[in-house]
Amino acid sequence: ITGSNAVICDSDSVEIFINSSSSTDFVWLDPLSGSDSVQVITEPGTYYAEISSCGITAVDSIQVDLNQTELIIEQDSIANYCEGDSILISTNYPFDEIFWNPEGIGQAEYFTETGTVQATAIDTNGCQIISNALDIFFNEVPPPPIFSYQAVCEGAELVVSIGSNYTEVFTDSEGNMLVEDDMLTVPSFISDTTIYAYWTTDFCRGPIDSVSISPIIVPGLPILDSNSPVCTGENAFFSVLNDDQFSNYIWIGPAGEQYQGPEVSFNVDDDSDEGPYICYGMNDGCIGDSAAISIEIYQTLEVSLPPDTTMCLGAGYIIYPNRSFDSYVWQDGSTDSIYTPFEDGTYTLQTTDLNGCESADFMELDFVDCNVDVPNVFTPNADGFNDSWVIDIDRPLSIELLIFNRWGRKVYESNESQIVWDGVHYKTGEDCSEGTYFFILKARPFDGGL
Repeated sequence: ITGSNAVICDSDSVEIFINSSSSTDFVWLDPLSGSDSVQVITEPGTYYAEISSCGITAVDSIQVDLNQTELIIEQDSIANYCEGDSILISTNYPFDEIFWNPEGIGQAEYFTETGTVQATAIDTNGCQIISNALDIFFNEVPPPPIFSYQAVCEGAELVVSIGSNYTEVFTDSEGNMLVEDDMLTVPSFISDTTIYAYWTTDFCRGPIDSVSISPIIVPGLPILDSNSPVCTGENAFFSVLNDDQFSNYIWIGPAGEQYQGPEVSFNVDDDSDEGPYICYGMNDGCIGDSAAISIEIYQTLEVSLPPDTTMCLGAGYIIYPNRSFDSYVWQDGSTDSIYTPFEDGTYTLQTTDLNGCESADFMELDFVDCNVDVPNVFTPNADGFNDSWVIDIDRPLSIELLIFNRWGRKVYESNESQIVWDGVHYKTGEDCSEGTYFFILKARPFDGGL
């Protein structure tokens, strides 16, 4: 009895058969039966057949064994692996061909992802062998830490937090641990600093990350300047000579009023603006040291000229300011304390008092002809020629006209600057008779004469 293979693969079959001549009789014995020359075997065991030839009977047998070759896979070491690592899995026997699941070919293979690994091989008996299933696991690697902090002023305490569900570690630039905590405190933060840290678990450490932090610069002591002393009516001016370009400067006046900026200007009304002005710089909430500067206020002596005036031609007139000053400059550049005008125009005076405070005023002056031209005859006969007695006076301050007949009785009166009498009695409305009439004219012109 012979077989194609004396070894049966798991869940497979093998054929056994009897080599005999035509003169040979045979029969398969239990658990087989019949006289077929070929039998298909699915179970391991010993199989018998009775064979007769030439009067001789004998029993022959064949042993069919179950294939016992095992394929065992195992990892190179029992350790805790992290994401990004690789695990070497190898077999226990150097088969010619080994196929790995999920992928790979060869005696050993590296794997980098969590999952189940198996191998398949064909042994020397031609059997396909499936290895044991091996579960591999890679522990989570924490991500880079997230830094949280509040910007602080120079010299203040800086607190940096990396709070998470992991273990938090702060390190130096070389990765050496400084403190295992979720917060790092810098008691006096004075210069640019880089903070290093990582998150870790019991098995895997995340990457080291860093954050560079700069303190908020505290403005320095301001150096102040002003245009003191200042006259009322002028602008007071303050400035910071060492302006650092990033600070907002706050000024506080004597009465608590506030101004902002490296340069401040305002109009001075009176001496209530006199006194110290405090200034300090502020940068993103950080307040620097304060400095103070005082200004002195001079009360400006105001010049005042007479009101706009109209004068009679030829009348002498002198313009006097309301008080004495240290210097005078009139509109034509003259520097006398008084001015004598001779024509219409605008007259301007600029003065400077003993404190150097300047003041200016102006007036309008108009010269008019104050002469009165009185006619001595008119003919109110309605012929359109010389029908009215007319007196035209150029803007006197006041006028009074009385006309009498030859018996001394008043026939007309007026206080209008434009006098037109048509010869009609002012009360009766009747035409006055032809004759000689007498008048009294009182006119007070601009120079106060009569």
